[in-house]
This record gives sequence, structure tokens and C-alpha cells, in this order.
Amino acid sequence: MVKHFDNPLGWTDEYNPGAIISDKLKSAFWNLDGYHLIEFDPKTQPVSPAQFIIQGKILTFNIDPNKAMDDKNSTSAEVGIELEVVSGKTWKPLVKEKFWSSSSGGSRKNFGKLATMEPKEVKIENQGVARAMGNLVMQVTSYVNDIVKDLPFEAMIIGIDEENEAVMISAGSMQ
Repeated sequence: MVKHFDNPLGWTDEYNPGAIISDKLKSAFWNLDGYHLIEFDPKTQPVSPAQFIIQGKILTFNIDPNKAMDDKNSTSAEVGIELEVVSGKTWKPLVKEKFWSSSSGGSRKNFGKLATMEPKEVKIENQGVARAMGNLVMQVTSYVNDIVKDLPFEAMIIGIDEENEAVMISAGSMQ
């Protein structure tokens, strides 16, 4: 499961970079083999059905047209996140890592228009931001794909049958 990332501290712009990055990560994981993404509402579901939860916060989200001063038609962007992989069964943090990505030379054509909403996806109009986020998503999916193979499998004890000396666990049918 991928939760919406928190926006940078003090974020006041109308668009939501935390939602954009989490949607891009969901899409990237959906296209990888071995992942089944789920939705989870803690208000209606007492236990998360996810084995792993990916969450985080955006540390840096800068769009700075002045960084690419050598080309008056270009812009640059920098995105930094703190990623956390949490056990979906115990909510115990398993891994925390920071990722950074930047891009320069993106077209300034749509500089004032960061993103537009399409029916099922956010389209990033600013090429510098699109490149930086695309690189960040590749880094994160590769990292998570490598580490989840080595993380221990966890399950929750949901009942104890003392009479039969048995323990019931909730681990999922595949496990």
C-alpha cells in the first residue's frame, strides 16, 4: 500500500505534491511484477490487509527558474523525500531512507502550470518537475523492490486456543 506523502512544511500552493508523488509511485508499483496494491481505510478496517505500507514526506520541492540562467527558456526542479516502509501488520517501521532528484533544462513553456488533473492520473506540465519526479520514482521503486525481498515476513496473532494449544495468525492466504 502507498499512502499519500505529506507535503513540505508550510506548503500553501493549490496543488498537492505529496498526492502527486504517491500517485506516481502507485502507478510505478502497479506496473512491476509481484505487487498487488490495495486501498485501506483505518476508520472502517481495524487491521491493514497490506504486508508493507510505503509512506513518507516531501522534504524539498523547489521549482527554480533562476538555476538554469544559461538558457532563458528553461527551468530546473529539485525534489527530496523521506521514505518509510512500515509493516502492514504491526505498523513497525522497517526502513527509512531519503531520496533526492533534480533536473534542469525543462521547458519554461508551462512554468506557471505545474500539473493538471486527468481522469485517472495527474499530468505534470512542468518538464523540470516531471523529470525530477520521474527519476525519484525510479529510485524509490528500485530501492523498495530490492529491500522487500529481504524483510522478514510478519503476521499478527489474532487468537489463542489454549484448550487445543493452538495459535491463530492473520497472514494472508498466500503465506
